[in-house]
Amino acid sequence: MSTTSIHGLNGDRPLGRAGQLKYFLYNWLNNRHPDRDLDPRMELRPFALAPDRLRAAALTRGASPSRKLCDLFWATLPWQAVAEELGGIRAVDVGCGSGRYAALLKEWSGDRVASYTGIDVTPRDDWRQLESSDSTMRFVAASAADFHLVAPADCNLIVSQSAIEHIDEDLTFFERVRDVIDAHRNPVVQIHLCPSEACLRLFLLHGVRQYTPRTLSTISRLFADASIQVVQLGGRACNRLHFKFVTWPLNIRGVDYRRVRADEYERLALEAIERDMRRPSLPPSFYALVIHSRPRRSIFSPAPSIRGRS
Repeated sequence: MSTTSIHGLNGDRPLGRAGQLKYFLYNWLNNRHPDRDLDPRMELRPFALAPDRLRAAALTRGASPSRKLCDLFWATLPWQAVAEELGGIRAVDVGCGSGRYAALLKEWSGDRVASYTGIDVTPRDDWRQLESSDSTMRFVAASAADFHLVAPADCNLIVSQSAIEHIDEDLTFFERVRDVIDAHRNPVVQIHLCPSEACLRLFLLHGVRQYTPRTLSTISRLFADASIQVVQLGGRACNRLHFKFVTWPLNIRGVDYRRVRADEYERLALEAIERDMRRPSLPPSFYALVIHSRPRRSIFSPAPSIRGRS
């Protein structure tokens, strides 16, 4: 198997007791030594916003801390710099699900996304309505392994949100992406948001794996002539909040505290995000892997790395 994992177990499928124990053990082993043998091009940087900008942001109500952070990351991406680097943005969203991000990416980018293609292995009823409401949107039912067959040849922004951890052979998928990018002469940007090693404890049986800078380096090394950045979203405060309000009550009491203590949760979530941005810590809640092939200019300004992982 062509994968960043040391196993082929998928928590999205029935595993049985023994399989579940193996899932936790193998992922724990796979997540060890997160900062060893990194791609030398990789720049690790925390995700931080000015306090006034964070307070003014519309956080996704009811979402987990990591999903709030992910949506905030997409909303505050330097879209003008992306558009200037790529020209017309022709986006492909891998593992698009219902297509929620089709309209959101257009909104967050300031309508800079000229075309959007959503790819998911399972077709959704929402796709037809979205396509009929916007002629620049298109959806395709296909597996990640068939990316090179269904992605538009001229795509230049390849994104995924909480998707690559569900792909059994994730390296095979990225090899197919590389095939598409190699046919280009112009810059191509990939942005993949995926769970960190902390999510084994927070999400439990979920997808195939979590990621670390070490396993993300296995992916980034597939792409020559590229700048590589890994943005670390959230940290200990967000992780503690997720465990206290989601993981523990859902699995022990069958209650989601985000629903029954909604106002308290929203207040604490903002405080946790603010704390992690003010004092970055490891492990983060999520990673954003940014692979910028054939770069002409930098999309992100330089930022300090987080040191001292415990």
